[in-house]
Amino acid sequence: MKKNNIILLIFLTFTILSFSFQLTINAPKGSLVYVDNQYTLTMKNNKEIISLNKGTYNILVSKYGYKDFKISILMDSDKEITAELIPLASIIFHSNLNSFYVIFDNNKLLIQNGEILKIPVNINKIILSSKNYKSQEIELKLKPFETKNINVNFIPNGMVTIESTPTAKLYINNVFIGETPYSTVLSLNKKYNLKLEKDGYLTLEKSISLKNDEPINLKYELKKGIQLYIDSSPQNALVTINGKRMGYTPHTFTVPSGNLKIILSKIGYISKELTINLDKSLSKKQLFFELYENNRIIKFQNVNDLAFYLDGKYIGENVEYLELDGMPHIIEITSEKDDNIFFRYIINKDSPKEIILNPKLSTSVEVLSQEKILTYIGDKYAFTPSTILINTMQNTKNIDIYYLNSKKSTILRKNRSQTVFLTNNENVGAVSLFTSSSYALIYIDGKYINKGYVLGYVLDSGSHNVTFKFPDGKMYNINVNINNYEHRVIFFSKANLVPVKIIKTKSFDVYVDDVKYSSSELDLRLEYGVHKIAIYKGQKKIAERFIYLTDEGKYINLDNWY
Repeated sequence: MKKNNIILLIFLTFTILSFSFQLTINAPKGSLVYVDNQYTLTMKNNKEIISLNKGTYNILVSKYGYKDFKISILMDSDKEITAELIPLASIIFHSNLNSFYVIFDNNKLLIQNGEILKIPVNINKIILSSKNYKSQEIELKLKPFETKNINVNFIPNGMVTIESTPTAKLYINNVFIGETPYSTVLSLNKKYNLKLEKDGYLTLEKSISLKNDEPINLKYELKKGIQLYIDSSPQNALVTINGKRMGYTPHTFTVPSGNLKIILSKIGYISKELTINLDKSLSKKQLFFELYENNRIIKFQNVNDLAFYLDGKYIGENVEYLELDGMPHIIEITSEKDDNIFFRYIINKDSPKEIILNPKLSTSVEVLSQEKILTYIGDKYAFTPSTILINTMQNTKNIDIYYLNSKKSTILRKNRSQTVFLTNNENVGAVSLFTSSSYALIYIDGKYINKGYVLGYVLDSGSHNVTFKFPDGKMYNINVNINNYEHRVIFFSKANLVPVKIIKTKSFDVYVDDVKYSSSELDLRLEYGVHKIAIYKGQKKIAERFIYLTDEGKYINLDNWY
């Protein structure tokens, strides 16, 4: 009996496992049916039935030109499915990229340029993307089985298109890029300087920085300007207009109307400034500048026991050679051994490039006036403020000074400079002011007088307030008391170090302000003003010069000294 029960159980199990269910499939004729990726049948009718054992199956219904129908189904009873096949359309992409992604219906496909992509006609939107390029969304209206061509121009992230009216040359960070309109890719959060140039129009400069990678279109309009031709003697001088470096002479610059501050500068020459107002009705204008050399050599004779001052500041004793710039200065010479010796010489912009002075043989007459006046002493003449040298061996000498239609007489004492004021005012004096910066602005009693220096400025005797305003914005005030017929020379010092480069090829020792240096090349920072530089071979002095240093510093080649 027990054996019969076992046989019955095996029979029932086999019977249950071998029992199948019917799956009814509704699909278009000609469709192929796959069960778990195995071909099963071709739909000869719109409805077919297949038998499947109990279990879960992946059913795929496919037909050429249609989207595949897929379903997973549990067969634990007879079931029926309807395969809705959606027609496909073909899209051919034409792009500026070799490959890119097409995203639709949770699919992301990498395709090649010109490749045909088949997608269901019920897809009405696709997204095209590529790394470092702006994604594009395309709306679709597809018809079954049609072939559609789509042109795609991918725009890089950070694309900037620059246009101008009229077309102009485009520079980005001072590098010529091309002519507008121009498109290029710029990085995010980085500053770029744009410059647009066209003959006859004002240069336009802009700074931009991209905050996002969205493409932008920048449009600019250039304005016409005035053609300003500037030449100079010598040529190749740097032209700066309203603080902007424009180029070198000779050249025609396009400038706006209105007030222009023009500065011409050239190494070795004194810079010139001009403020001019150009009317907007002008189309052209010409200017010419004459530049004076920015160096002057002063040689002294009979210098023993003499002390030398430049611009009111002591520079040393027994000075034989003084190298200056081309700007105005005042030299004063005294002697501790002879109180009668006082020699003062005014150097102005019209003074000779090389001057030889002998304070023991010459006496100087200093002529000052409130206005610039041509003055004569004998056959010698000069414009005020200036110095006229008189050679005399006499202890005293009567001289006549002629100016305008007037004459003044004075007694000249040997070796002692005489200051003569060409005015009938009896309560008059003068002041000359120098500073440690040629860019300092100088005011007297609240009135702006000059930049860098004031030379022989005549004013009423008494107390006056002087203000120095330096380039860093700091201001300094001093009170100056001037006696009748006194000419005071004052140097106002504010710490100002300038670069000095000294080179030599021979094995000599260099002394700068009595400090010894042995290297062949020196890079120093020295205070503005005069410094003593000497060359020694052992204990023997080869050469010694006093050299004036300006804000721009100095390059000194000692090989030219011997």
